[in-house]
Amino acid sequence: METPGFDVTSALVQAGPYRLLAERALRDEPLTRAQALGLLASPDTDLAPVLWAAFAARARHFARRVKVCVLQMAG
Repeated sequence: METPGFDVTSALVQAGPYRLLAERALRDEPLTRAQALGLLASPDTDLAPVLWAAFAARARHFARRVKVCVLQMAG
């Protein structure tokens, strides 16, 4: 079920190389250990596509409900 105002299809397009991981999440399939480690090791330049992939899954499963946690470095 898609929520109005949340375009999962467009988010998947923007996810680029992370689209397959997002599609797994949309099918409620957990990532393999290797996929999860690869995602964690993704370069900073891939942040935008990673966030689009995450948005697609969040939009489909949680709509506007989200818990935000922030890590801040001191100094």
